[in-house]
Amino acid sequence: MSTNKNKHNFKVIKGGRKFRDKTEISAFADTLEYKNGYAIDTLLHREMCMHIIWEDNSIAGDEFTLHEFIYFSYSENIFINYVTDLGAESEEISAFELPLLQNLSAKTIDISEGIAKYLFNDFVKNYNSDENPFNYEKPDPLEEKELLHHIMASPLNREAGRCSQKEFLDFLPNLCRQPKTPYGLINYFLMNLACGASGVLPLLCAESVDTSEFALDQTYRMYRNSIEKCDDGFVCEALLVSSEVSIIATFKFEIDFKNLKITGFKTASQFKISPAEVLMILHRSEYVTVFNILSHDTKLLTDSIEPLTNGAQGIEYEYGTLFAVMDSDLQSIESFDFIDKDELIGSLFINEAAQLILVSLSMDNLRYLEKAISYSPLGRAVIPNGRYEFQEPTFYEYLYSDFVLFEEFVSFFNE
Repeated sequence: MSTNKNKHNFKVIKGGRKFRDKTEISAFADTLEYKNGYAIDTLLHREMCMHIIWEDNSIAGDEFTLHEFIYFSYSENIFINYVTDLGAESEEISAFELPLLQNLSAKTIDISEGIAKYLFNDFVKNYNSDENPFNYEKPDPLEEKELLHHIMASPLNREAGRCSQKEFLDFLPNLCRQPKTPYGLINYFLMNLACGASGVLPLLCAESVDTSEFALDQTYRMYRNSIEKCDDGFVCEALLVSSEVSIIATFKFEIDFKNLKITGFKTASQFKISPAEVLMILHRSEYVTVFNILSHDTKLLTDSIEPLTNGAQGIEYEYGTLFAVMDSDLQSIESFDFIDKDELIGSLFINEAAQLILVSLSMDNLRYLEKAISYSPLGRAVIPNGRYEFQEPTFYEYLYSDFVLFEEFVSFFNE
């Protein structure tokens, strides 16, 4: 999908099944046959998840079915997760897939073996280095790397595993959730243009537009984009950041409103800015509300938090558990003032001192979280402790501090 010559390293953060050596990996992988699989329709949002199911054709039975979950981010150039599970029970499978699907409000799209491998290999080809095609965060997770490579990135020597570029491009619209407004159209276009994903740009443009001419000097990540309507279309100012340089670029768009397609695009200007200026542009206050929890009923906590987090598992810290609350409809992409990662509404943290801490970078979102808690079963079992506003994000300093009570951290912070 990408023709950009600039390639990135990406990282696989963690992966699954353990094997004794390469021989065992190869022997196991060679017995697998593709059963079915799906991908999700979030490719325009630069996130992709696949659930591939392989059957061991040498031994019958569900206990020898391999479930392979692959989740990667084009914007961050990494595999967020790679998990394999042999003979997984339905409850275990749901634990992997439901939080992701619900958080992204994604639809599942059935894919063939050829589409699955093309999608995987396209990411590997365009988003990593030739010298180190599998750049792992850990020193030598041989088992995960070899199995992933053997199954997905090995030569496609079977007819079922082949997929031409035309077949993939014809299938591509199924993986892309379409924008709802001109703002969403422009944000999706620039987000993908910036990270070098030129293959999806024709989906956002009129047929008369030659997208092969659209390219930036290198790949970037779009951190912010402010859009204004003008007499002959739209003009926007985008903050684009790479590992080497940060720029402010101004673009002009012409839009076919009836079909919601881009009919014209050009770069008006661009200039470099310093890292300090980037921080100033992205600077936001942080808002925190603290409640004391009067009940230790685990079911009460679960019944109150699960609807907000769509069942996503919390992250364990030394003194408590952190939960993310996402905008499952990805409405942030439709904003005239797009900010990267704004789909995160806020966070909930339950510490060992029986405090519920709500955190957000938006006062409106904080009020939404407060209201959601007040109307939940937990609303009858909490009392307000305090509300705080910090000039810059501070909560993560608390997470990694030695303080349990949030007010003690604040007192220390203010000294």
